[in-house]
Amino acid sequence: MNKKVIPVATRWGSQPMGGESYYLWESPTVRVWFGQQKKRLAIGFEYLEDLSEQLPELSDNLAVIPEDIDWHYCILDKKATAIAILPVVADKPILFNLETPVLMHPGASISVYIELRTWLCFTDSSHLGKVIYEIPTVALQKAWFGNSTTDGKVCYWRKEKAMFSPVETSNHPHIAVCPVTIYNRSKSPMNLDRIYLPTSRLSVFDTEQGLVTDRVQVSYTGCTEVSSVRVSGMAPPYAKSPVLLSRPRESTGTVQSVVAGAVNLFSKFNELGDDD
Repeated sequence: MNKKVIPVATRWGSQPMGGESYYLWESPTVRVWFGQQKKRLAIGFEYLEDLSEQLPELSDNLAVIPEDIDWHYCILDKKATAIAILPVVADKPILFNLETPVLMHPGASISVYIELRTWLCFTDSSHLGKVIYEIPTVALQKAWFGNSTTDGKVCYWRKEKAMFSPVETSNHPHIAVCPVTIYNRSKSPMNLDRIYLPTSRLSVFDTEQGLVTDRVQVSYTGCTEVSSVRVSGMAPPYAKSPVLLSRPRESTGTVQSVVAGAVNLFSKFNELGDDD
């Protein structure tokens, strides 16, 4: 499909609407096209396997939009005059398997920095951020996390390296770095090989270093106990010039509800197929 395609002027915030043009949002992992057709918003995207793949260009600012991409159509409110694109975190918790386990003795603590893959959230910016459509910037694998097939929940899982210092991601809009501090408050050594992260309570901030989330603190009290999870509600101290882009999917409310997110870092998990 040959259309006039214009790269978005800014990755985050308000985007143009109207006219015959389509607009292109790109990251190293996904390309997204969107444009208005009468009163509906057309959104198409494709995940990139070859990160060096280039789009063919035609004359007069025309570009080829691949024929086999997935298109989704959203009927807009008749009062909608503008849309916005914002980065958000996954709609389910994420279980991270660390490539190299870390042995933590009683009383020890460690800070790791986890690269969360963001989602693109299209919102109606003229109506208090009403969500129109969301697109993960990477295809995620589902898993079952819990003690049994009846005691647990569906989550996503990824295998990641444990990074022990903040990383620069300003050129990677599909990544938000989440700083996690873990405390071993049990009486036994803990072999840290996975982290279960309740992403629905995380905000996303734009900083000079790239996207970051709130700081998360996990207190581990034993393999048969639950671990309390506390979300700071603000950008980490090392982040320079933070600007709040998106709020948590779930309101954290009072301090009691923030601390109430209980997880067991060592529950069993099983990989699921693509279907729910």
